[in-house]
Amino acid sequence: MQYTQSTQDKSYLSVAESIAATIINLQNQDADGGIRGGPAVEWYSTEQNLDAYAFFNMLAQVTQKAAYAQAAQKTINWLVNNTYDRPDLPVKRGKGDSTIATDTYAWSIAAIGPVNYLLWVWIRIKF
Repeated sequence: MQYTQSTQDKSYLSVAESIAATIINLQNQDADGGIRGGPAVEWYSTEQNLDAYAFFNMLAQVTQKAAYAQAAQKTINWLVNNTYDRPDLPVKRGKGDSTIATDTYAWSIAAIGPVNYLLWVWIRIKF
């Protein structure tokens, strides 16, 4: 998607949409809209859900397809509910995993955007 956005060459868009279909299938298997580590595993990582969020947003911008914007929204909802769910606890490494993963801070800001990230942090602290 970075290549497509940078060059406007849509040669690989069908590959990206095929990947998105696989990820959305995994997402639809979770009642909370999270994306597991793969079809045969049960763990969920913050980092890969951030990857999916950024990917879906880029794909939605390029294709203008609502399905990708919806998948991004489900992913951000999962992240807020499972990894950014307490103001007194740093960003979790994944669902049900209270281990701190410092790289998720930088990637959170890059994937979500600094304004949105700070807004969510502020809301969590205030409420």
